[in-house]
Amino acid sequence: MSLKKIIRSLFIVACVLALMISCSDMDDAFEKYVGDEAAMYLHKVDSVTVRAGRNRVKFDVYPNIDNRVLSYRVYYNYGQDSVDVRVPKQGEEFYSFVIENLDEGVHSFNFVSQDEVRLKSLPKEFMASTYGDIYESQLSNRAIKSKLYEDNKLTLKWEDTINEYGIKITYTNVEGNTQVFEQFAPFSESVVENIDGNEVIQYQTIFRPEELACDLFFSDSIIIDL
Repeated sequence: MSLKKIIRSLFIVACVLALMISCSDMDDAFEKYVGDEAAMYLHKVDSVTVRAGRNRVKFDVYPNIDNRVLSYRVYYNYGQDSVDVRVPKQGEEFYSFVIENLDEGVHSFNFVSQDEVRLKSLPKEFMASTYGDIYESQLSNRAIKSKLYEDNKLTLKWEDTINEYGIKITYTNVEGNTQVFEQFAPFSESVVENIDGNEVIQYQTIFRPEELACDLFFSDSIIIDL
């Protein structure tokens, strides 16, 4: 064998040895990082529906394909707070829980799967917004295009809009009882009957900040002058 081939062979052997040592070092580092449970992580949470609310967030948690997972620990408030929640039982579509007393804004929630011993999963993050007084104070009412009151019936035609979720009209009926009429989008006209026109009639616009939000918000009340 020529000297050139010997050198090439030695070079290849050296590279293989270096790669093996490198992989061994990486495995040692990984083992040191995760401890004795290396490669034995539980499955992360499978599916969660996040619903924004009034200073709260609601979660719909769906079953996990890893039957070793018995609960989730949910970390929030930059990891300073946490709550343990159960995994949906066999046959349950989902399990719901709510985290309350949150500041208005955007929050991060990290789900960690747990078993009955001490195995855990890597965290899975979900982002959610919360709404409150600041959001609600900026809401404006849907404008009335025209109104007609006759024979104790009020007909309102509304200006076009794409933002509101509905309207809420509070009035007194001819029997003297306070009543609430609600109507949800889409609509361009509202008809409310049996109204006492001598009493105060007022309305608010209803908003849902996100499609899946668990709470509704209301603009300030406006009196409807007949």
